[in-house]
Amino acid sequence: MKVVYLIAGNLPLVTASEAATMEYVRLRYLSGSDEFHPFPKVPRVLAWDGSFGGPVAWPYILCEHMPGVTLDSRWLSIEGNTLKESIHAVVMFETNILQEAFSQHGSLFFAESVSQELRGHPLYAEPPIDPLRIDLARRFRIGPTVYREWWRGPYGQVPANRGPWGDFPTMISSAAEFQLQCLENGIDHTSPFVESTAVDIPFICRMLKACIAIAPLIAPTNLFMRRPVLNHADLSLGNFIVRPEVYPCIWDVFASGFIETTSDGSPALPAGFDSMSSDQQDRVRTHMELVRRFKEYYLDAATTWPERHEAWRLPTGLRMASLLKYILRCKADGPIELRTLLVEIQEAWHLISDQPCPIDFSEEESEQETYRVQQQEWYSREVDDNDLLTALGCGGDGWVSDEKFEEASQNLDKFRRLWEENEATLKRPFPFFDGAPGLYLS
Repeated sequence: MKVVYLIAGNLPLVTASEAATMEYVRLRYLSGSDEFHPFPKVPRVLAWDGSFGGPVAWPYILCEHMPGVTLDSRWLSIEGNTLKESIHAVVMFETNILQEAFSQHGSLFFAESVSQELRGHPLYAEPPIDPLRIDLARRFRIGPTVYREWWRGPYGQVPANRGPWGDFPTMISSAAEFQLQCLENGIDHTSPFVESTAVDIPFICRMLKACIAIAPLIAPTNLFMRRPVLNHADLSLGNFIVRPEVYPCIWDVFASGFIETTSDGSPALPAGFDSMSSDQQDRVRTHMELVRRFKEYYLDAATTWPERHEAWRLPTGLRMASLLKYILRCKADGPIELRTLLVEIQEAWHLISDQPCPIDFSEEESEQETYRVQQQEWYSREVDDNDLLTALGCGGDGWVSDEKFEEASQNLDKFRRLWEENEATLKRPFPFFDGAPGLYLS
């Protein structure tokens, strides 16, 4: 049984959408057809309830049991041909789900879970002709987004257009208008968990208005790239279950941010490697191996599906994928990430549109030393925090398994002491403490 936590945002909607998405993927891709590359097994949803009034008194999803271990306990042991097959398996997994076009941007629901108005909209962009998709088009619909950044804490009480949206520009402008409304309503102005200060608010409002202005102009001209498609929101090692005695066929696409790469994308040893301790060198080698595997994934994906490679090569293409997140968290996380992306878009505008650029950063603003120093400090802090999380063996939410909790707690105390001994060099307090800013607190 899966019980949805409060940090998920709108619990009834999240539960309804997750149950529907699991069933849709199971029925669509595990129907026995030879059309698809071997697909990860999706557990059958046996029962679910998104309300607080049922027998459990809390939203839940009851699924088919999946025995095994999490993939993160097996990933680094995969080598040779098995590694290549595993990487190709996830490329095909993504290729399959990304090629099917839906009618709107939003989240997937059972048809009976959405309003009568939304039931009147088709599921797919084009009418299906095969029996399976005809049946799915009857049973499922696109509804409002369940992305937690639209629903977290007091943000969920602010009226907004949360979808479904007919196109990418409407989704981006709706997000920026939503954030402007939240700022006007004073959401998070006094929260101790946000990075922005009162001084940042006027500049954040200015950036959000720039996002509304550029939204109609930044969508790719290639209509294939603008289609609403199914996407895995959290393709991570800990979210896949595999049998202990076999190699898995799923790959987590990530790489460490502090490993330098050569011009061809290969990992390079960092400066001072020889002077590091043996433990530090082992960790660097591990991250270098993850970078190498990411390169293999990237090359496989580009070869398997050239249209995806073309999307990656768009001006600021990979960074542009984070625009929605940066808009929705520009108050909570501070203006640095959104500002950095908007500066990049402004600099590459001649490659994006032949219309005048609505972003009006002056040369002094985009190059000012204070901003560059803030950006570097932010990046260094992110690297340090991610390094600590990796050493502790937990994700961004701080979760570790019960059997590893005691070890993680001891390591946390050890790292805190080491940090405090070097605080003058690190120039900030130890980042993990009760009441510290965090993704799920803001």
